[in-house]
Amino acid sequence: ARNLAKLGFTNVHNQNEDFYARLQANDLPPHDVLMTSPPYSADHIKRLLEHVSASTVPWILLLPDYVHRKQYYAPLVGGFKPFFLVPAKPYVYWSVSGPRAQNTHVACRHWARAGTCPKGD
Repeated sequence: ARNLAKLGFTNVHNQNEDFYARLQANDLPPHDVLMTSPPYSADHIKRLLEHVSASTVPWILLLPDYVHRKQYYAPLVGGFKPFFLVPAKPYVYWSVSGPRAQNTHVACRHWARAGTCPKGD
C-alpha cells in the first residue's frame, strides 16, 4: 500500500482478511480495480480467475507463467484479451517450505509464437 501511495493511489484496501469469505458474503469493499498476488497453492488461482472473469471490475494479477497451461484458464479467461507483462529474465520464486518442483519454469513455445497454448494440464 505504501508503494501505491507513493504513486498517487492513496485509497487502497490492504487488510489481512479472508478474501473468499468476503466474496461469499457479497461484502467486498467498493473498488475500481482488483490487484492481487494470490497464493499459488491449492485452488486459489482458479477461484480468483472464476471471480474476475465474472466481474465487471478491471483486474491486475501477479501469476506464474504456467497458469495459462491449466485446463481451467482458457474457459475462464478466453473471452478476455489479457495484457501480459513479462520480465526480460525469469522471475525466481522461492518457497519458505515445501516442494516447488510442480511449478518450475517451463517455456511454452505455443505461447511465445501465438499468445495461446493448446496444452492444458
